[in-house]
Amino acid sequence: VLTWGLVAVMVASLLGQGPEFYLPLTWAFFALGAGAVSLCAGLWGARFNGRSGGLAAALVTASWIDNLYFGGRSFSEVVGAHLLIVAVYLAQPGYAVENRNRLLAAGFAATLAAMLRMQLGPVALLLWLWQWRHPQRVLHLSIGAVAALLLTAGFDALTWDYPFQPIWQNIRFKWALVGASSF
Repeated sequence: VLTWGLVAVMVASLLGQGPEFYLPLTWAFFALGAGAVSLCAGLWGARFNGRSGGLAAALVTASWIDNLYFGGRSFSEVVGAHLLIVAVYLAQPGYAVENRNRLLAAGFAATLAAMLRMQLGPVALLLWLWQWRHPQRVLHLSIGAVAALLLTAGFDALTWDYPFQPIWQNIRFKWALVGASSF
């Protein structure tokens, strides 16, 4: 999440200096995730209830207070939730047509959501359990997941001491040090 924020800051620095340039650009970039949630809801609504159902679903999610307030924030919880909703849509949009690229992207997005917010991991795992009767779908989801794991491991190795260190530190703090009990 921090890397995407830094990319937005670098792009904004080409346009001008100061937070009046890079903050709106960063918010707009992260608001794309909120827009993706509304798009998925609209497509699902249209699939099951026609054009008016799709419009209603898109409007409800677009005007939902959490999406309005947190949609443009660079919190890992928000970005992870947006990625997970997109992953669920890509994995099972409601169409009978099999699409390998869609499943690869779904596995990638679901795993990236779990890497950003490890509490989303069990929910992301449901995508694999959902497809368990279709080994080819599970394979494509898994290939996308491996790509996300490699990307995360590489990024962590560059920015931390070793791959997946933030997750291990989180687990260590919560379970070994019982750090959450101090809150």
